[in-house]
Amino acid sequence: MDSSQKPAFSDDRAQFYLPHGGGYKGPFRPSELVAKIQAGQLGWSDHCFREQDGAWVRISEHPVFKQMQSGESPQPSAIVPPLFKPKVSQALKWYVFSNEIQTGPFETSLVLKGCMEGSILPEAFVWNENYTEWKSIGEVDEFRNAFSSKTLQQVDRRSSKRRPLIAQVYVTNLKEVVSAICQDVSSGGMQVITEVIPGRVGEIIRLNVLPPAESGLPAFVAEGEIVRILDQNKGFSFKFTRISPEAIEAIEGYVS
Repeated sequence: MDSSQKPAFSDDRAQFYLPHGGGYKGPFRPSELVAKIQAGQLGWSDHCFREQDGAWVRISEHPVFKQMQSGESPQPSAIVPPLFKPKVSQALKWYVFSNEIQTGPFETSLVLKGCMEGSILPEAFVWNENYTEWKSIGEVDEFRNAFSSKTLQQVDRRSSKRRPLIAQVYVTNLKEVVSAICQDVSSGGMQVITEVIPGRVGEIIRLNVLPPAESGLPAFVAEGEIVRILDQNKGFSFKFTRISPEAIEAIEGYVS
């Protein structure tokens, strides 16, 4: 095959694996395998595996590549294909929101381990691609019984329960207006992510919060105090000191 010619494939998203050190490496697209052959890193007599085929075959004999190699008969490969078949992991991945930090993705076993060891608390929230919103970890079947009675007794429960909420926020200290993002909310306050901190701890500021329509929360205005600057100055925690009763009622409904 002319090394300057760029092969065209009807589906260049197909995933192929190559033997490597007693195991395998990949996946690679067809065009990537051909590029390796043209660069001398791979030969037509080497083996490849595609999950839908279910077996290792020489590249020269695979239907995707069969018409592309030169007319020379390929020599037996020096690489012995592994006896196992690569498996693409389809394990469910979880994201965890705990201690004011979002982490993940994790497999179920790792989340269970965190629950049992106490690094993930019963007040945490979890999310995976099958959910439309964050769920309290205690509501999820996989983790409902993961916490020991000792862990439950040692939890320092907050006076105001909170829940993740991604919402546009405009913050003002009456001198400037800063655009920010709400990360979580409770009836007592919220955590705000922003590159510009609008004041010091103890200062009073005002927030105009615009929740997404799917949250069911109305837009609201609140006045309050900066109670903590987050690590690396990535934002701040805010305590409500003046907010309408209607807004508090809506937030409590959202959190519960």
